[in-house]
Amino acid sequence: MCLGVPGQITEIYDSAGTRMGKINFGGIVKEVCLEYVPGSRGR
Repeated sequence: MCLGVPGQITEIYDSAGTRMGKINFGGIVKEVCLEYVPGSRGR
């Protein structure tokens, strides 16, 4: 099952050749992989 939860990208960076980001989900910040999220941009 896939779940779509809205979040705000606060930071984008490269980790060992993988596009990563920090996402704020209503006060909870998680580190996520952005490799398969085309068009993802930070502020």
